[in-house]
Amino acid sequence: MKAKSTEVADQIEIALQGISIAGDYLTDLGSSVHRGFYAHVLAADDTRFPAVVIHPATERPSSLRGERDGCIESEIPLVMACRLGSGTEAYKEIESVLADARKALVRGIQAIKAVTGRDEFDIGVADPDISRDSSLVMYAMTVSVKYNEHY
Repeated sequence: MKAKSTEVADQIEIALQGISIAGDYLTDLGSSVHRGFYAHVLAADDTRFPAVVIHPATERPSSLRGERDGCIESEIPLVMACRLGSGTEAYKEIESVLADARKALVRGIQAIKAVTGRDEFDIGVADPDISRDSSLVMYAMTVSVKYNEHY
C-alpha cells in the first residue's frame, strides 16, 4: 500500500513518460523523467536534457471531519530544465517542454482523478528559476490535488 501522494506522483510520472515526438509532442521529454530532489537530479552527470523532476509533495490537512476523516491538499512541484547554450534555442526548448508537460498532465487527468477520488486538479503557473550561476534554464510548475484520508 502506498500513500495517496505517492500514487498521484506515480500517475504524473506515467503521464510525463509518454511525452515523445513520435507521440504527437514537441519534445522527447518523456525519456528523462525523474523522481527526487531536483538539485541532486539535475546536477548528476548522467541526467539527459531536457529533463523533468517530480519533486516530493507538500501536504496540508485542509479540513477534518470527526476523528477519522480528513481532506488533504497536496502540491507536487515539477521542475523542468534544459541546457543553456548560445542564442535563444534553450528558451525555445523550455517553452516546448512546458507545453508538452501541460498537455501530458491534461491527457492523464482521469488517471490522477481515479487515485484522488475527487475533481480538484490544478496545474499552476510555470515560474522561472533565475540563477546566475546555472548552466540550465529551469522552470517550476506545481500540480495541486485534493484527496480524502481515513484514519
